[in-house]
Amino acid sequence: MLDIWFEEKIDAQNSNNDNHESFRLHLKRSESEDGILIFSDLSSDKALLNGLKGLKSHFHSNCQYRGMLRSSSDKFLDQMCYEFINQDAYLPLMVSNNSIYKHLKASQTEDQTTKNVFIDNRINLLDSDNDISLTGFLAVQKHFSEEQQWNICEEQSYNFLRLGKLKNQLDVAESIIRDAEYIEFNINSIKHSDLTDNVNAPVTGLTIEEACQLMKYSGTANKLKFLNITGYDASLDENGKIGECIAMLLWYFIDGKESSTEYFNGLNKTDFQEYLVQPSHLPIALKFFKHNITGQWWVKLPEELNENEIVIACSKRDYYQACNDEVSDRLMQALSVI
Repeated sequence: MLDIWFEEKIDAQNSNNDNHESFRLHLKRSESEDGILIFSDLSSDKALLNGLKGLKSHFHSNCQYRGMLRSSSDKFLDQMCYEFINQDAYLPLMVSNNSIYKHLKASQTEDQTTKNVFIDNRINLLDSDNDISLTGFLAVQKHFSEEQQWNICEEQSYNFLRLGKLKNQLDVAESIIRDAEYIEFNINSIKHSDLTDNVNAPVTGLTIEEACQLMKYSGTANKLKFLNITGYDASLDENGKIGECIAMLLWYFIDGKESSTEYFNGLNKTDFQEYLVQPSHLPIALKFFKHNITGQWWVKLPEELNENEIVIACSKRDYYQACNDEVSDRLMQALSVI
């Protein structure tokens, strides 16, 4: 059934003697319709494919490069998003020039919501019209964003992390990414000095190392249903270095995926250590939970503040701040908007 979405089959080239170490084997088309699917809607995917083939594999999962989509029409993309988001067999990783979020929204019913994370240097609320409290904005820069949209996100989203804070708080970025169902990473959030071939890259932005770390965090997001790496104009990639960079981001995503486990099935006493913290300026204590295997943290917001049980992924930093009688800005924001 997957073949209806893609242009043509990709045949693996197995002439290399060290294929057992090469990522090429993981680009081989498989009849199995599960695992990780990498595909694009680009004008040319040569640089991306060459970048993927140049990497070494440390992976055991079924990872395929399925090529380019047959069409880029709105109707086709709406239907593709609907099928990909409403199945559990495979995880789609799409490389594109433009965001496909509007097509994802068009494929959903009115009562469907997804937890989204946008890694970009600017805010575009037109592309994120879900409940702002369910949406993460990472690496955004104020001088690229409209004032009104910036203020809305600061006031209504507890998953809002500007570039300066993100560089010093990658652990907080991990907790925001952890619960995401849709992640969109714009390569124009990587600064020009780290990706000089990208003429659209800004002077200030993420380093390549930070981008790879965020992609590895994205791979550990067990609820993730769709990853879109956007902002790639293949016609401008004369040397193939942007495609090579995107291939590396995908590699680190898969590395994170392989290292993750399905571990979060509720805050049960067997898998978690529970810590009760009573900040002096809050009337209600906060319950923090640390997973015994991963060391990851969650916080349960008091039922007295909300009729529903609200559990938020957080960081060790959040816990230690609360122990020092200082609730982090992110948790205070969550308490005020939920």
